[in-house]
Amino acid sequence: MKQHMLFAALILCAQFSYAQDNTTKTKSLSLTALKEATSIKAILPDFDFDAVCNVESYDVLVIPRRDDPVQYKVVGSDFPSILRQRFKTLEAGTVVNIMNIKSRCPKDPAARDIGSLNFLVK
Repeated sequence: MKQHMLFAALILCAQFSYAQDNTTKTKSLSLTALKEATSIKAILPDFDFDAVCNVESYDVLVIPRRDDPVQYKVVGSDFPSILRQRFKTLEAGTVVNIMNIKSRCPKDPAARDIGSLNFLVK
């Protein structure tokens, strides 16, 4: 059964589970968990029903310990293959920022910025 990572109102789909409040903080993330992640999803936690919002776009900034930062622009919720391949080459100490996440929830007239995810790869 696939579990999800919950951080604010965001989910990083992977094989682990973690809950956090609605603030943006840097958390550690294992390299194995990052390599298994395939997408992010937006949900409304503790809601009366399963309310899932559509992630329309986001930016991913990868800051390796010994290399130049690289930014990726993503449309949709799934990580593109080039980004998944990049995750497989990362080392401990890399910082991964998923920012400018735009999501449209049911009955929203337009997408809204719902925050960011910041990870230190361990």
